[in-house]
Amino acid sequence: MAHDNDSFVQHPHETLSRGRRDSILHIVSSPSRMRDVLERHLWLPDGGAGQIADCRVGKIRTGSGFRFLVEYHLRLRSPRPGTAAHLMVTGLSYLRAQTRLLWEALRFSAPQSNATGAMAAGPIASFSYVPDLDMLLQVFPHDARLPGLATLMAGRPPEFLPSIMAEFGDGAWQLEHWTAESLKYRPTRRATLRLDVRARNTESGRMEERFFFAKVYPDPSEALRAYQRQDDLYQRIVAAGASFGVAKPVAHAADLQTVIQSAVPGVSLDRLVASGPDARHALRVAARAVAGLHQTPLHRHSFDGYASPRSLPNRIDRLKRDEALLASAHPELAGIIATLVTTIVARLSGVPPAPIHGDLKPEHVYVDGSNVFIIDFDFLRASDPMLDVVRMETCLAKSQVPASAPSGREAAARVFIDEYFACSPRDVQERLPLYHAMSMITAASRVKSGGNSDRSLLVEEVIRQATLLLQEPGGTR
Repeated sequence: MAHDNDSFVQHPHETLSRGRRDSILHIVSSPSRMRDVLERHLWLPDGGAGQIADCRVGKIRTGSGFRFLVEYHLRLRSPRPGTAAHLMVTGLSYLRAQTRLLWEALRFSAPQSNATGAMAAGPIASFSYVPDLDMLLQVFPHDARLPGLATLMAGRPPEFLPSIMAEFGDGAWQLEHWTAESLKYRPTRRATLRLDVRARNTESGRMEERFFFAKVYPDPSEALRAYQRQDDLYQRIVAAGASFGVAKPVAHAADLQTVIQSAVPGVSLDRLVASGPDARHALRVAARAVAGLHQTPLHRHSFDGYASPRSLPNRIDRLKRDEALLASAHPELAGIIATLVTTIVARLSGVPPAPIHGDLKPEHVYVDGSNVFIIDFDFLRASDPMLDVVRMETCLAKSQVPASAPSGREAAARVFIDEYFACSPRDVQERLPLYHAMSMITAASRVKSGGNSDRSLLVEEVIRQATLLLQEPGGTR
């Protein structure tokens, strides 16, 4: 394929110069240029040219082992029968020779390919390789790191059928219908699907429907740990008669790197808060459920082998980076800021760890009357419960509350916080000002003064408020 730039084929041990890397990124982020590239490489020889009516460039990721990962959203001009009108295509390039090696492994495991190297069972390639960009193309739901995704979307994987049929209860059940809907997809990282399964009892003829959620992971060991965490949590909550519920783990398949869980009843807290008038009850029962989670004893293996990006050590590391930024930009405040940070770190250093969700937000809490279910425990770990509380507080403060609602966003967060503290030890409540002060320091570090006196005064005022927070009752000992 010809481009204005030189060929971009990279040798196994070659390191790209900044200029060459920028040239490649310029091409892969250009909708018009990538439309031509995708036209050449996605279709089999008899698939026809000129099929892409529109090409949009979505998210672009760099770093973490990638030169780049780009999402393309395509609209087809005349889709053939069995072909979607819209396609999501991921273009990715690893460092060194890893992209080519991955492509060769894919070809070896599924050798069906056309003359250009594209692999597919139909007119559109599932995977293909662009040599001059050292880029692997993968068409959703195909993802080399998430092998269970395409299998689940195709339906009826035999690895899961016995366990899923067992969820329908006693008797002989036969699968009648399987539909998989993608809810979340982060290329190479994670996928979540909703499964609609209908089965017939062969003895009585009765038809029933069940809903499940499948989570696909990029590594077999990560999928196994996720299943173990969920199973440990589920078993202990059931045994203790806890004030909240979690999804029941149904099945785990190592080769598909997938865990299937039962669906939970109810409506998500974010939807209930958005509805306005009836949100107070939901906020209170949700707060009591979160407090119950934080007081649940869990087996040690629930936390093994995983480092959460939202752990307390990471939060303190970020605070220290923010301190350095502020001290550099506002040396006249360096002493005050250093005292603030020292106080916060000292107060948090001896916090006893407890089970925390790690990614607590309104969409992860479901309310069904007075029953509450908490979902999505991929970030479960032992740490300070206030990490969960502050994250929920922040999300509620940003939630969409209708103008007609009698209570605003801040009031929704206040209802949750007050009810949580009513169910928790006092020392937990005393740490809230510390986290608020941390947030203020972070916000101040992001204010670019550029010699602007008004902005400098703003930073000074934020730091003053953070200092006052630590002087309030409960802010310091």
